[in-house]
Amino acid sequence: MNTSLIKNQLQYSIPEELFSIEPGQIVFFIPSDGLIDQENLMTLNDFFSYLRALKMDYCFKVSLVPSRNELLIDTIAGRHPQETGAPYKVFVGTWDSIPGIISQYTGIDVQEVREKGPRWIRYRDVSTLPAIVEIDPENRPAKVQSRSVEQRIESSYQSGFDLGMKMAKPEAGSLAEKKLIAKEEKKLEKILRECAVLGIELDIDKIKKKVEEDLRNTKNYQLSIKTKPNPARPGELSVCDIYVADSEDSKLELTSIETAVYLSFLLYKDGVRVLDAFDELRRVTQSIYLKLPGSEKTRKLEGGILDDKNATYDAYMNTLRGYFTTIREAVADKVSDPLIAQEFSIEGFKNAPYGIERSTKEIRKQIKEAFHLGQ
Repeated sequence: MNTSLIKNQLQYSIPEELFSIEPGQIVFFIPSDGLIDQENLMTLNDFFSYLRALKMDYCFKVSLVPSRNELLIDTIAGRHPQETGAPYKVFVGTWDSIPGIISQYTGIDVQEVREKGPRWIRYRDVSTLPAIVEIDPENRPAKVQSRSVEQRIESSYQSGFDLGMKMAKPEAGSLAEKKLIAKEEKKLEKILRECAVLGIELDIDKIKKKVEEDLRNTKNYQLSIKTKPNPARPGELSVCDIYVADSEDSKLELTSIETAVYLSFLLYKDGVRVLDAFDELRRVTQSIYLKLPGSEKTRKLEGGILDDKNATYDAYMNTLRGYFTTIREAVADKVSDPLIAQEFSIEGFKNAPYGIERSTKEIRKQIKEAFHLGQ
C-alpha cells in the first residue's frame, strides 16, 4: 500500500493504534502474527542507514507493533519529540517516504535528508512525503483500553519465547500469499530498475538456476561446535568453531566477539529478555570472549560489551543489534534456505525474548563445560 492511498483513507478514519504513539517514538507496524518478510527487514535497514548517514547516533525510541489493521501494516509512524500537547500530529508513511519521516521527526529539511542519504538508496524513488494525521486524545474510541505501545507488545508475547523476526510461507491462494507475491514482484522491479539506471545487465536465467540448485540442496543442517583447549594457555581455547552442517565449508565466519555473543544466546533454552538479563548477559559474553582464540581478540572495549564503567542498556542493545545483523548474514551465507537460516540466527522482538531456535541441551552443556560457566 502506498503513502498516497494511506493519506486518503486516514482522512475518513484514524486507526486507534495511532493514539498510543508517544512523543519521540518511531513505530514499525507489522502483522498481528509477528511475522516480518525480507522487504520489511530491508525497510528497517534503510531507515537506520539514513540515520547513520546523517550522523544521528543518539538513541531513538523505536518499536515493532503488531496490528490487524491492513492500512497500517508495513508502515512507519511516529511523533516529534516536542509534540507533547493536544491535539498533536503523527506522521505515517511507507518505505518510499523514509526521508520525509526522518525530516518530520528531526526537523531537518527533507531535501537535505535525501541528499545525505545512503548512496545505494539515492537511485530509488524516495520523494513521497508521509501522511500527517492530527490526533485529539478526546476523540479516541472508548472501547480502546489505555495501554502503552510497549504494554501491548509485551502482552502479545507473554507466552514465552517467540522468534519475532521469522518469515512464514502463506497458505496457497490466500490474501496473504497474493500480498506477498505483489511485494516480491515490486522488490524485483526495484532491483531491475536500479540495474537499468546503472547500466548493469543481470543474467536472470543463471540466477534462477543457482537458486533452484541451492534449494534442492539436501544437506542435513545441524548446529555443532568444535573446541580444543589451549595447552599453552590453561583455561583458554585454541579452537572454537561453529558449524551449521557436518562439512568444513559450513563453518560460520564470525569474529571472536560475534562468536561470544552467539554462544551466549545459545545458552538460553527459551531465549532471554535482554532488559531482564542485561548484567548477566554481559558477564557471560565477557567470560566467553576472553577465553576464545583469535589474533584480533584484545581486551579493548568492544562497543559496550566489555565496558564495565560506562555500560548502559541502550548502548549495549544498540551494539547487540549490529552483531545480530552480522551473525544473520554469516548464517545466510552458509544456509541457502532462508526459512532454515532463521533457525540458526539470533531473533526476537524488543521487550520480548531473543534466542536461537537450534539451541539444544547438548550444545548448552558443551558451552558451559568448555568455558567453565558452571551448571
